Parts: sequence; structure tokens; C-alpha cells
Amino acid sequence: LPPGLPTTVTSTLGGGLSGVTPITGGSATLAIEYRPPAVTLTSDQVSSADVAVDHVLMLTATFTSPVTGVTANSFNFRRTGSTPASVTFTPGDLVAGLSNKQWVLTVEVVNPFPA
Repeated sequence: LPPGLPTTVTSTLGGGLSGVTPITGGSATLAIEYRPPAVTLTSDQVSSADVAVDHVLMLTATFTSPVTGVTANSFNFRRTGSTPASVTFTPGDLVAGLSNKQWVLTVEVVNPFPA
């Protein structure tokens, strides 16, 4: 299933099923639309201009319903614009909260340039 895309599942139950007694009629079709949990990524350390001045950031992923299996590798990091390739992102602790609807990752932005 592509991430974040809803999908429809349909099911029917046939009539006269082998081994079912008494003999049954068939069912109407049941259609269910499954909508995967949506996620919002935020950080209290980022200003309205998307600027952070601290090199240790806390990123919060908030899902619309509980999820499991989130790891530090679930978060993708990439350099953009003129950011040198030598700047790296080091994931740290990942903490689950709010009944697995919210996950907080600590990330250190490593800048190899001398001060």
C-alpha cells in the first residue's frame, strides 16, 4: 500500500457454503475504506521561519492513531541548498508517548567546521 493513500477493501460471503448449516444465502458486499494514519512532524525549537539555532533538535512525529515499529531510521534526513556534504545528522534517543500516537526523536546536527 503506498504511504498515506486510502484503499478500499470489499468482501462478500457466498451462499450455500460447504460445511455451514443450515444452508445460508449470500451476503451483500461490504466495502470498507482504509485510511492509513496521517503524521505531522514538528519541533518546538524551530521558528516560524523554519530556523533552529540549537545543534541538538527534538523532532516530534504525531500520528492520527497509534502506530508501532517507529525507529530512528523511520525519520529521513537530507541536506538541502548549500549545506556541505560534511554536515551530518546523528539520531539519538527515540521515545514513544501518548499511547504510541506521538514519537519524539533527539537529533544532533554535526557541523565539522571550526568555530
